[in-house]
Amino acid sequence: MFLLKDRNSTYYARYFFSQQKIAQGFPKELRFSLDTKTRVIAIDRLVIVIAYIRNHIATCKDSDNSQCIIKDLKIELSRIRKNNFSITTCIETASAKSTSPTNEPPSVKHSPSSLSILDDFIHSKESENILPRSIQQLESRIKAFIKFSKVHIFEATSKSAMKFRDVLLRSGKAEKSVIEYLAAIRQFYKWLCLREDVHKNIFDGVSVQRKKVRASELRQRWSRLKLTKLFQHRRLTLPKQGREYTQNEWEDYWIPQLLLYSGARVSEICQLDTADIKLVNGTWCIDINDDGTDKRLKSVSAKRLIPLHSQLVELGFLRYAQTRYENKQQKLFSFTPMGANKDWSKAYITRFSQILDELGYVPSFRPTLHSFRHTFIDELQQVGVAENIVADLVGHTKSTITYGRYGKRVELKKLTKTINRIRL
Repeated sequence: MFLLKDRNSTYYARYFFSQQKIAQGFPKELRFSLDTKTRVIAIDRLVIVIAYIRNHIATCKDSDNSQCIIKDLKIELSRIRKNNFSITTCIETASAKSTSPTNEPPSVKHSPSSLSILDDFIHSKESENILPRSIQQLESRIKAFIKFSKVHIFEATSKSAMKFRDVLLRSGKAEKSVIEYLAAIRQFYKWLCLREDVHKNIFDGVSVQRKKVRASELRQRWSRLKLTKLFQHRRLTLPKQGREYTQNEWEDYWIPQLLLYSGARVSEICQLDTADIKLVNGTWCIDINDDGTDKRLKSVSAKRLIPLHSQLVELGFLRYAQTRYENKQQKLFSFTPMGANKDWSKAYITRFSQILDELGYVPSFRPTLHSFRHTFIDELQQVGVAENIVADLVGHTKSTITYGRYGKRVELKKLTKTINRIRL
């Protein structure tokens, strides 16, 4: 079988090496992305790739280093892919190799640049349908190490990795941020190892000694006193009847209320459609989904129904939602996705930060919009709600195999009863 398809429906070429080659140190097989989800195109590209691999292997000597041959082969195949699988490129590459006076194994000097290899890695991650923001973070963190090491990524050492960790720690970055930097680069070097570009992941074992603080203590929640102060701000007070309010004013009032009484993520609320406020089996719910242009969820578990808290109903949220619907507004709020990351919440986060500034809260030392989610979870924990029920409400993956694999979602009636136990 020379053609296969991964879980994202991207086609790959698959080449099997002979037993003789395997005995010489070659892998059992080589897989190479054809960069398409269309079978007809994949077949055309497959013919080019397999033909080149066969020619490449045939021109190598038995005495040549197998790992160097494979590394050289992958480099040339990547060049063919970047040239859109041009047959001309394939012929020129094969010709240049066959007329070369010596068949030296590829060295760092003849390898693609570090940034070029990083591009291949990012291209590989994009095929896994990872969120653009996560892709951007991966790329920027790996580039930071490439810039720091000042050598080709193949030549970087474990000593460089340790020094980079120390520089991050001394830079004043948060512990969590340093850990995420190291994880990104460790993932990159693992990919290089799998491609047999390097023989060792230099970031294995490079870690950060975590402070002896509970994870829950690293995130601030809204105390009752701070909530009282917050909701006394002029932009968050209950709208008065008979007064015309702008859309921004409605959003400033309703979004914090929704976050506090639903436990939803800010982006989940900001991207809601009016149709996502729906009556399900007699219960008004917020339907968190990714149905629609540019709507995104953090994970599969994030797709859920959240019963509308009785406090939101009493405050008149359904009247607001109905007015938006009657005015033929598709979106519940006025936000549009911003930037390459399609960020729905960026505009509102900026506005809410201004409110916190006016209240005298100092950045980095104050609760945030995301703190509403922590408050919601903590309130349910304080009244003894089981973790699997909280997970269904907030869209977390259930950690145990019993509930995660075999457990179904908690019934809506029980979720409604649970959510109304929050009294703030």
